[in-house]
Amino acid sequence: MVERIKVEEKPVSKCHDGLIELRNSLKSKIREEYEGSIRYMDAAAKLTHYGRDVQAKAVQDMARDEMFHYYALQFVVDLITKECGE
Repeated sequence: MVERIKVEEKPVSKCHDGLIELRNSLKSKIREEYEGSIRYMDAAAKLTHYGRDVQAKAVQDMARDEMFHYYALQFVVDLITKECGE
């Protein structure tokens, strides 16, 4: 005789209010990261215009880093939204 394995069913997760608040807070940070990246790109363009290529490269790297933060935060927000809905 084969013994059956019991599988516990997990209840459908309810999103904690704190998780929703976190998502909303991260949405605000996402905007800040995007706007920061744009500001850095503008500054890098000005530095390039004035012949400051080394400094422009450093500021371009900062703009790239801001975009990485933007995408990482957007990923987390998307995960929370997928689990909790809008």
